[in-house]
Amino acid sequence: MTASATQGVLSPRLFFEIVQQSPLAISITDEEANILYVNPAFETLTAYDKDAILGKNESILSHKQTPIAVYRELWSTIRAKKPWRGTLVNRRSSGEAYLAELHISPVLNGQGEIHYFLGIHRDVTQLHALEKKVRHQKTLIESVLDSAPVVVALIDAERRVILDNQAYKKLLGDLHGSEPAMLFLQALEQDGVDLKAMCRGGRDFADTEVRLDIAGRAEPRWFSVSGTWVDELDSTAGSYFTP
Repeated sequence: MTASATQGVLSPRLFFEIVQQSPLAISITDEEANILYVNPAFETLTAYDKDAILGKNESILSHKQTPIAVYRELWSTIRAKKPWRGTLVNRRSSGEAYLAELHISPVLNGQGEIHYFLGIHRDVTQLHALEKKVRHQKTLIESVLDSAPVVVALIDAERRVILDNQAYKKLLGDLHGSEPAMLFLQALEQDGVDLKAMCRGGRDFADTEVRLDIAGRAEPRWFSVSGTWVDELDSTAGSYFTP
């Protein structure tokens, strides 16, 4: 340990080594985005060798799939001496496209003028693909539910409807805005079904007859109601290490 480190003062060399060994891709450019420094993680991510990219403009990473409006917003923000955070479609030296989550911060000199730009970015291509897959699966599930000839609703612990199908929406219209799920639950409880006890025990119920009296209709409507309990996933930070 050096004397300066012992006294609580970090040397410039130590700062340099920290940046060099950072797992995040880091670059420093001048005010025109000409590259002055890149760390090894930047070389690995972009597949550009340091000697080949130093002096080049950072636009060498730009991909035509990124809208011009995004770049305009980026430059407008950092020229106003504010940090910018966003996602760009970049390209490696091979031409392969990847998604870069980018943080750019202006570095000011003693007179408060922009002297450099510090860029930190990481590849979020796989994360984006996973998010799209989840959205696709949600859309697929909704399509299947909408084609079902039965009324379907997913209700949370606070009795809020968080997912339904077209048959449910049609019934909602027939009931003039009265939530069908609430009417079904109230009717079940009036018939002696202990929903709270069933929920705590994780028990399902099936083919329970429920009558709904609809305003404007002389005859009631009868439904055969079934319910399946689904454990809600805990997405809080404290559940990260919990199976």
